Amino acid sequence: MSAETQVFHVGGTWEFNEPPDDAALRLIGSVFAPDDETFCFWAHDDDRRLVESSWDMEASSVEDAARRCKSLMDRAQKAAGFVARLAQIGVGSDEAYAKWTDPKDEDDLTQV
Repeated sequence: MSAETQVFHVGGTWEFNEPPDDAALRLIGSVFAPDDETFCFWAHDDDRRLVESSWDMEASSVEDAARRCKSLMDRAQKAAGFVARLAQIGVGSDEAYAKWTDPKDEDDLTQV
């Protein structure tokens, strides 16, 4: 980690039209970050159409971490070949937490 960056905990939520099957979930895990020990993902118990992912990353700011998280979520979705809506991006650090509730709108980053 350089002096200009810090570690952020980032994550996002995909919303599928139908709950993904186990094979689709395994594909997400294998494509996204198979060697990153901080990466995890799960389907919500109360709504299996929602699949969350989270991991740690270095970035220069909350905004930079959110942009990089969105880029990785988009690339993972394309690589895995599934269709889902990216519903939310969240970024946290010791000092701040922010979320995007409309990841298509890069100006919609809300400090919480």
